[in-house]
Formats: sequence, C-alpha cells, structure tokens
Amino acid sequence: MNIARRSLMAGALALPLLASKGLANAGASPVTSRILVTRNRVWTMVAAGNNKPVPFIIDTGAIFSMMSNELAKSWGLKAKGTTTIWGIGGAEKQMVYSLDNVLIGERFSMSRLDIAGSRSLDRSEFPGLLAAGFISTLNSELDFAGGEWRVFPGAPNIRKGYVKIPNGFVPTRDTQMLAIEGQMDKFKGDFLFDTGAPGTILLDGNASRAMKLYKSDQPYAPHIARGLGSVSVPVRIYRMPSIKLHNFEFQNMLIRAMHPDATKGQFARFHGLVGLAILRTFHILTDAANKELYIARNGLPVSDDDYPKSGLWLDRKGDEIVVAEVGTGSPAAEIGLQIGDRIVGESWQGILDKITAKAGSTVSFDYERSGIRKKAEFNLKPFL
Repeated sequence: MNIARRSLMAGALALPLLASKGLANAGASPVTSRILVTRNRVWTMVAAGNNKPVPFIIDTGAIFSMMSNELAKSWGLKAKGTTTIWGIGGAEKQMVYSLDNVLIGERFSMSRLDIAGSRSLDRSEFPGLLAAGFISTLNSELDFAGGEWRVFPGAPNIRKGYVKIPNGFVPTRDTQMLAIEGQMDKFKGDFLFDTGAPGTILLDGNASRAMKLYKSDQPYAPHIARGLGSVSVPVRIYRMPSIKLHNFEFQNMLIRAMHPDATKGQFARFHGLVGLAILRTFHILTDAANKELYIARNGLPVSDDDYPKSGLWLDRKGDEIVVAEVGTGSPAAEIGLQIGDRIVGESWQGILDKITAKAGSTVSFDYERSGIRKKAEFNLKPFL
C-alpha cells in the first residue's frame, strides 16, 4: 500500500506532544529535555514501546521524521505501507512504520508516531531523525549552549535580546518550515533553517548562478553534499568575507555552493540552507500559535572551518583513479595537476588517506598525462 505524504504528516503530528507526567497547565514552567550538540549534530533520545532509547538527531530541514530500516527491524516493527520522499540526493521509496508509546528526550510522550523508514539512514551515523514539525508546531526553544530543548505549555518566554525574524515561518505543502533572509555580497535570498545539515551555508544552483561564483577566480575547494537519496551533489567550498542573516553578521566564513546547472538538490522555496554550524550560535524560539520565529545569540562560535587541504577531488573509473577537479589556489593547482590526470601505483583508500591528512603533511604520488608518467609532491595547507 502506498501511503500519501499528507497521511504520513498527519500521523506524525496530529497527536499532542506531552510531558511524560501529564500536560502542564498554561501558566506552568516549560518542560525541559536534554539535547547534546556534538559532531555538528543535535541529538536527543527516542524510545518506543519497551525498546531502549536510541539517539536521534533533530532535523529542522526534514519534512518527515525518519528512522533506519535496520533500527525498525531491531525494534520488531512491521511496515504498514510505503511512501516516496525527495531529498538532496533525489527520490527515495521508503517504508512506513507506526511507533506506539513514544518517549522523546526522556520527557515528552506520544501515543503514536508514524515514521518513514529510510535506506539512506541505514548507512548514516544516526539511526533516526525528528522533523521540522517537532519545532514549528510547538511553542519551544532550542538552547544549544545550555543543552536544553524547552517546550512551553502556554505562550513562549520571549526574553530581552530575542529578535523576531520576519517571515520566519514558511508554509510548505506538508508542514511549516523555519527560514531567514540572508545576504552575501549583493545577493539576497531566503534560507532554510536546517539543524540536520552539519555545515554553515549551502547555496543552491540558482544562488550560485546569481552570485557568479563558478565564473570567478576566487579560491575554492571541491567537495560534495549528501542527503536523503542515493545521489551526491558536487559543491565548491568558498570563503565569504561577510554574511548577514537578518541583522546578525558573520565574518570570514566558509560556505558551500552547488553548481549553477545542478538539477539535483535545488530548493523549491529557498535559495539554500543554514546548517547547524551557524544555528548552534543562536537560541531558536518558536511561537507556533502566532507563527513567529525569534532568535538570540548565545555566545557559541561558528563550529565549521574545515575543508580538504589538497584541493583535489578524485573519481574512480573502473580500476583507474582520475583527477576530477582541482580547486583554484590549492596546493594541487600550484604544482600543475589537471583534470584527467590518472594516478598510478596507489589504492583508492591509500590515496584518499594521503590527500585528507592533516595540514602540513607531505603528499606524493605518481600520475600519468598523455602517456607520460610524472611525480606529484606538495604539502597540505590552508588555502581558503
């Protein structure tokens, strides 16, 4: 049986999220659960039935809550149907499961939660995720500095220093998402709040085209973006001198930009996303009844300032290892490596280990170009 997206959303959010000891009255203090921010993911514990709690991430960029099929199997769940969900990596047909007697964050309970079973999560570092609706349909606050997720039984506590974000709630076909206006150079756009994305800012192809990044001589490191689905999307990592999100400014920060002609991973309602590396520097507070978003700085630094220090991106073509891209201004570019150069005498994992070593490491390998064998040698170093 194919289950409609609307039915999956209704099953996930129609039931109230309650304090495990009962719903507090409107004048009560917020119900607080612990969250943990590590590896640029925000985690909370989820259990269902008599199963032991496991760590899920909170993913405000996801429309539907998901779990790995492996976890569903270990919990003894039976699929009640299938659905198809789109992500950065394209479409993925997913199983649909029903969780009974759900406990979230060891404080919040639901009698039932319908959840999609994702093959992508079978190979992920996390076994499940809670979608945007768990934040946008509740009066709640994510306090990354204090490690707390607070749900307000009545009106949220909007304190001094909190700034209202215009049009912060964005309705989509299935749920409410959170967003903010951003500016880089002369480009302005709307960016999705995505706590499930570990990086800073990811621009979609339309934004990259408008900013003419791929036509510039600005130094960049080639990389990829991964998400739901089987396809990875090529991106370039640039350092942006100044970024403004509403009235909050960030200096000298890394961003990722999709290719201007990318057909996968484009955002239908947004120009890109803001990931957890930036979002963790804010308190994020939602007034769901009035569809208002508030944020305030919490003193934490932006946590993403890493990128491949070689500037090389490699592909495997059969048994061959081929240079697929060389970043402008990189150590690989400085010694003249080119797209199409064929690396010889190295295993795939061996060459990956070499080019992803720490800054200061010396990389050497042989390669062939037009039938002539040459030797490459350079030091890994920051170049953005």
